[in-house]
Amino acid sequence: MSACFIVKDEERFLERALKSIRPYAAEIVVLDTGSSDASVEIAGRYADIIGHFKWIGDFSAARNACAKLASHDWIFAMDGDEEAILFDEESVWQALLDNPRSIGRYSVRNLTESEDAAVVTVSRVYNRRFFRYEGAIHEMLTPIDESTGRALFGVPVVLAHHGYSIEVAKSKNKTVRNRELLFQELERNPADAYYRYQLGKNYNYAGEKEAACEAFAMALSLDSDAQKEYIADLIESYGNALLDLKRYGEAAKLLRFEGELLSPRNQFSFGMINMNAGRFDEAVACFKRCIVEGSAEPIESSMPRYNMGVIYECTGKMSEARELYLACGNFLPARSRLKALRR
Repeated sequence: MSACFIVKDEERFLERALKSIRPYAAEIVVLDTGSSDASVEIAGRYADIIGHFKWIGDFSAARNACAKLASHDWIFAMDGDEEAILFDEESVWQALLDNPRSIGRYSVRNLTESEDAAVVTVSRVYNRRFFRYEGAIHEMLTPIDESTGRALFGVPVVLAHHGYSIEVAKSKNKTVRNRELLFQELERNPADAYYRYQLGKNYNYAGEKEAACEAFAMALSLDSDAQKEYIADLIESYGNALLDLKRYGEAAKLLRFEGELLSPRNQFSFGMINMNAGRFDEAVACFKRCIVEGSAEPIESSMPRYNMGVIYECTGKMSEARELYLACGNFLPARSRLKALRR
């Protein structure tokens, strides 16, 4: 398997990224898109292959060019500001053997300036004989032959993403840059649901919740096929943004997808929507479905347990609430509730 990176001015994090994946990849391929810092020099210490690519505003073109340089068909795509913090090597290889014509997904913890981590799941492990990237920004793996399909499988890998901390995001103007590229794509294809969804993600990341919800609503009106990978994240992100805005009635409309989207992340979102709508039994059922060992889309187990505890406390089931708070371990909100219940 080849670990493939496209980089530009990543000297701050690149060495950590390359060192973290070196024990697991048969080779490292770095494609530089015009760095003016020490990125190429750093890559030279760890990479087996280094290439250069003139940036044309198209992430897919760069990803595909990098994969083309690789010596192996299996590609593990990674960014220069990420770090492998968990890599179950034996299970990864078995997953590749079991899924030769499918796309692998792993988890990424997006670290912020406060070191809080929002966990997302990305599709970046693939066989280049069957898949290639499409889309100028927020690129998506697409079958070369439509008969291949887009079946997904979980890969037991977790990366930490350092580059979206508030400080670094501002210094790179990533949000602005990405939004401009999204606008360009939407000018060409205004009815493209995927780019509407990515625009919503961009607004959401920038804290522009109203604009995010507008973009998410438009995307969902264009495509609501819950079998598509990005629709699951669209509904989760849209629901969370509506809750942030206290638009509970609109959020409740997303519950029509509750029976289709069964991943822990989606069920947690549906649990929060049900909870805010006063549908406590339904919320508890969702939170229970979140606690799945070995999931490729993990939810920190203390979160659903804590919320179930709050529901039980509010409905007078104190012993059940205490039991759940205790199961949260050192999760501070749960410890605070336990302390309050002892008074």
